[in-house]
Amino acid sequence: MNAPPVIVAPGKSSTDLDANPLPVPPTKGSHVPNTPGQFPSREGSGVGSPNPSLQERPGISAPVLAFVGLLLLLAAARVAVQWNLPLPFCGLKRLTGIPCPFCGSTRCLQACSSFDFASAMRWNPLTFLSYLGIVLWFGVWTADRFFNRRWLATVQRWPVAPALRPFLVGAVVLNWIYLCLTLS
Repeated sequence: MNAPPVIVAPGKSSTDLDANPLPVPPTKGSHVPNTPGQFPSREGSGVGSPNPSLQERPGISAPVLAFVGLLLLLAAARVAVQWNLPLPFCGLKRLTGIPCPFCGSTRCLQACSSFDFASAMRWNPLTFLSYLGIVLWFGVWTADRFFNRRWLATVQRWPVAPALRPFLVGAVVLNWIYLCLTLS
């Protein structure tokens, strides 16, 4: 039988291929160097893993998932308003009388689903701003895709900046104080 022709990369001889004609599959626990077109290996997922992490999956982007999740929540809130469904209760407020930092989030979502943004801001300002942040994050992602810009990489570093953490903690505390004064 005739063997198919072997195409050799520049700088290599056909004798190099005869020494190891087929690649050896990696054994469990061995490290395989990354090659072009493969996901970078990480602890727990590895190259060619059947369950790559969310950031490694092609075609799935966190801004898209967050935006779709927000749209689903808005649809559920709209259905709850239309069908007069009971709202979930806050366990902390029921036990102690003190609202939790996220009390009013469901009503904020219902107000957003009715395009009553002023009322949504009154129910829970931090939740409303986080919804707005998800919409803006999706907008930046969309602009990146359509205009071939690299804004998303810059924007995604902001929430993990060490200088921003005290601001975020302060925002949660101020929101909680506001809710204690208005929802009690």
